[in-house]
Amino acid sequence: MLPEPEGGAPRAARVLAGVLIFAAASAVTVYLRAPMIDDIVCDLDIGATAYSTQFLTEPGSIYGNAIETKPPGTYILFHLLFSLFGRTMLSVNGFSIVYHLACLLLVFLIALRTSGFGSAAVAALLYAGYSTSVVTHGVCPNFETWTILPALGALYVLLIAFTQSVQRKSLIVLAGALAAVSASFKQPAALLGAAFLIAAAKLAADAPSRRKVVGVGESLGLFAAGAFAGAVPYIVILAAYGGLGAAWNALNPWTYRSYAGFDAEFLQMQWHEFIGPFLWKTKILLVLAALGLLRWPRTAESPRTNYGPGAVLGNAYLAASVLAVFSGTKFYDHYFILLIPPLCLTAARFFGRVFDAENWLRRVADFVVVLTLAGAAVELRLEEKVAAEAVTRIAASGRSDLVDESELFWSHSPTLRFSALSRRVKELGACLRDHSAPDDKLYVWNYIPALYFYADRRAPTRQFMYFNVAVNLPPGSGRWHTEVNDLVLSARRELINNFRADPPLYVVYFAKHRTDIPWLHFTLQTEMFDELRRFVDDRYDVDPYCTDQYFVVLRDKERMP
Repeated sequence: MLPEPEGGAPRAARVLAGVLIFAAASAVTVYLRAPMIDDIVCDLDIGATAYSTQFLTEPGSIYGNAIETKPPGTYILFHLLFSLFGRTMLSVNGFSIVYHLACLLLVFLIALRTSGFGSAAVAALLYAGYSTSVVTHGVCPNFETWTILPALGALYVLLIAFTQSVQRKSLIVLAGALAAVSASFKQPAALLGAAFLIAAAKLAADAPSRRKVVGVGESLGLFAAGAFAGAVPYIVILAAYGGLGAAWNALNPWTYRSYAGFDAEFLQMQWHEFIGPFLWKTKILLVLAALGLLRWPRTAESPRTNYGPGAVLGNAYLAASVLAVFSGTKFYDHYFILLIPPLCLTAARFFGRVFDAENWLRRVADFVVVLTLAGAAVELRLEEKVAAEAVTRIAASGRSDLVDESELFWSHSPTLRFSALSRRVKELGACLRDHSAPDDKLYVWNYIPALYFYADRRAPTRQFMYFNVAVNLPPGSGRWHTEVNDLVLSARRELINNFRADPPLYVVYFAKHRTDIPWLHFTLQTEMFDELRRFVDDRYDVDPYCTDQYFVVLRDKERMP
């Protein structure tokens, strides 16, 4: 069913088959990501990023003007996308589809180089589907999403470097630079770079002497040099606007010393909401990857094995991805997107061995492929249903607009729930913007950072979210602090002083006791700390213009119309 390039087929036929397979996988990718063809904030974290991005080119830069804990890569990417395509989330969401097509291409090329054409085709189709799974929040471009392409790029260039007859040092340097780019989007991705570094050292040590161009030490040095070169542009950008010191203060590990660690209730929630569903929803992919990890005996009919550079790099990638997901104390659904590419590549190794087998096994392999893809389609039926609904709405109105509180809406799909919340936040933001001046301030209690973005209004304080000033947040919020420590007190003093110096025109928070809201735990009201509550009670009253059943909107009494 799936031709192998080693079988002697004409090159033109192999190229055409590859193009057709990639086109089919691309069509699946675009179709399943149709819900993102809209101006929505599909995850609350992304709303915060969209807001903070505006500080990238201002004095003090991002971390001096907003309390953020992520590396600068995503903010720089958003800044470029907003500059090129307009300040709308559609530019980010649309780019993310193109981005995943590039990831898909690298998955195909890596599997092709290590496992053969048939397995590359299966790996590409598996990635096209499973990368959109709702249990990974896969269609939503979170921080973890942006780490994937440069990580795959690092793996691919290392694979070329250690399989060519002449090893090019520049490829090892490039791999290090790509690893640094990957880590610039989310800190745990640094584990991927470390794994590639170790794998490169092992491949250098194991390389036959007749083709060993660089030794272990030189391989490590070249990779490290590339990683440093990859980090330089970020350092320069932050330093150019005086934000390098603030970035160090925000991103060095010592900053997180008092953050809440493991919590039994939180871990139980994560197992129920994220880990368990991921294991169940991706069971076919997990079984195939487990088979790919087995060290099958070499036969005359199976020249490709799992002992070569592809296996070394692939195993390192998979192991580091698992560590990256579970390296902290929080294991949210969007973290698991990191596992999809290495699982697809590991599954490809299984199919590579089967496709190399004798003729009767090839026929069995064709049947297994059909069953595998059919099973994956069954596992992804919710994603297919959501995509079909989005395509229908796009055809009718030009946007996915998935906000109906229907059976589809209530399914286990964070994209739908956050999209519905995003629509309400966007409408409220437009109202706040229409009834205020550009230099008026807004403060949002609870975790609704997209409101700043849609209202196009700034907070009066770096503490624009409540994570550093509140304690015992709802379990799903991560519980940054479980007690009032020195960092919390310092953040509260900063916030109150900022409020007194520049009171916001609006204060917004979730309405209490709305248990009918399907927005998960984020709608649970967290009480303001006493000093802030007294400030708000004394100075603010209900806004007469901008109202919503899910939000409380307060306006400064001294600036009432």
